[in-house]
Amino acid sequence: MLPQEFRQFWLKRYTIPPISSRFRETYPDRWWRLHSLPQAKRYATNRREMHEILARHNQVLNKVLGDNTPFALIVAQFLPDAVPEPIQKWRDNTYPWLQPFLTFTENDEDAQQWQFSFQELRWQLHLTDELLTSVANDEIANILYVHLDLPRLFLPYDGGADIICSSPFECQTMKMQFDAWRSHHPLGL
Repeated sequence: MLPQEFRQFWLKRYTIPPISSRFRETYPDRWWRLHSLPQAKRYATNRREMHEILARHNQVLNKVLGDNTPFALIVAQFLPDAVPEPIQKWRDNTYPWLQPFLTFTENDEDAQQWQFSFQELRWQLHLTDELLTSVANDEIANILYVHLDLPRLFLPYDGGADIICSSPFECQTMKMQFDAWRSHHPLGL
């Protein structure tokens, strides 16, 4: 897909810019939260815990995207900030074809401007472990995995991931399937 085609796709399917923190409020009946580690521990302190984070994220990603399914990876950054070193290294070495498709300016006193880039990929387990590790270590943020055929999103952050399902029923089904890994806070946080 060309950048302008992906921009049209995004704006038609979603009513908001691809800023991870906005989806929970926009789609509350299709949203649930994954915790990366037991007891909602935020960061891994050893290899076993990092292995657990990657295992959980890959298993849920496989459910959200489907094995060998085309998807888009979106990377967001503030302008005119330089691209953070982990993202630049990751882009240069792994996905140098990320293409800008949308800019968005916040309607607040800071008027912060975002730039969103995307790349189409085909999902397979452990495809983005390096990226997920950087997110888990809070080295990078604002990454989105977008199912291209269904309105599903996977939005990782340091400590977990927010998942947007295609329907409230699907959301309840996934919550049951991954019950041991999800938040049981009354608000789902």
